[in-house]
Amino acid sequence: MGQIKEITRQTSENGAVLMNIIPVIPLHNFKDMEPPTCDDLKEARDLASEYLEQFRLCRQCRADAIGVQGHESMGSPEPKVVPEYFHG
Repeated sequence: MGQIKEITRQTSENGAVLMNIIPVIPLHNFKDMEPPTCDDLKEARDLASEYLEQFRLCRQCRADAIGVQGHESMGSPEPKVVPEYFHG
């Protein structure tokens, strides 16, 4: 967590307006890594929100997130969630 605020500050200074912090999925080269908990993700997003708005709609820790920030109830179908990787 120690680098999150500095990374977010620099990212904001370079023009970003929104950040999507996603966790590692322990597969392939990352298979021995412990995935963060939902509380870990919340803490990281809360720290980063000092500098950038945080995208918090991801339902599954993959590139198949559904949703548009600010339009959470647009009627999109719910994504299929693998429970051990759910960080909603």
